[in-house]
Amino acid sequence: GFSAESIFRTRRYNQSEPAGWLRDKSDAGGGWLRWLTLTLTALARMKKFLFFIIVVALVIWSFFSHLALPLLVAIVAMAVWAFRSDTRMWQTKPTAELVAMVESGEWRYWQTALEELRCRGEDISRFTPRLVAGLVSDSVLTRTAAEVALKDLFPEFKDHLKGYLPTHDAATSRQRLEPILVKYGVGI
Repeated sequence: GFSAESIFRTRRYNQSEPAGWLRDKSDAGGGWLRWLTLTLTALARMKKFLFFIIVVALVIWSFFSHLALPLLVAIVAMAVWAFRSDTRMWQTKPTAELVAMVESGEWRYWQTALEELRCRGEDISRFTPRLVAGLVSDSVLTRTAAEVALKDLFPEFKDHLKGYLPTHDAATSRQRLEPILVKYGVGI
């Protein structure tokens, strides 16, 4: 039959083991901690699957019973799950990947990547020229993202950017921000 014990036993004997492997010693390389990790990973996947089954059951119950409460509970649960998943995703990204996101022209990730880098104790001031360059981009969305990131992450820019509107054309923005552009070495 297919019991959990037979599945784990099959996996256990199929994996290679280092020479001198001690089955009952937790400090032996490749010992039982590997199995603990596999078990915990399987439990995490089952927990996620069970969560989605419960949400689907709540939605179905809501439609059949014509009650709003189960649907509301399902929506709130999914919103909490989505927020936690997104937060966990950013926390597990390697620092090099976050740096690449900020250095790229993809403005959608600037704010979140910089916040995560700051939480990790990284010096984010080195990205200031990149954000300042975004203030004079040809794209209104890029200018808006740069303005928001600079004002949120670098409070000293609130005064420098008074009167700046990302909706102004790039030429007007360059003219208005000339002192800041020169200070951060951004070509005019």
